[in-house]
Amino acid sequence: MQCLRLCISLCRAPYDRFVGSQAMKFVLVPELQGRWRWELRSEGVAIASSTASFENQQLAYASVEEFQQHAPIASLPPAVA
Repeated sequence: MQCLRLCISLCRAPYDRFVGSQAMKFVLVPELQGRWRWELRSEGVAIASSTASFENQQLAYASVEEFQQHAPIASLPPAVA
């Protein structure tokens, strides 16, 4: 329930990306010992996640912002024949 409240407060535009009728949302996920990580979810399913865990929510949130900043300029690997 705590994660749901956090998602409602943090997953607002511009963090919503609409695909069809479903929004993709970044969610901050609490871990053990007070650490945090993030997931990008589509239809409730994680499609990307942080590889690191973060000391606090603010650092996890900053990582989401950095990810958003770099993702549009990321290159694709060569096509597989």
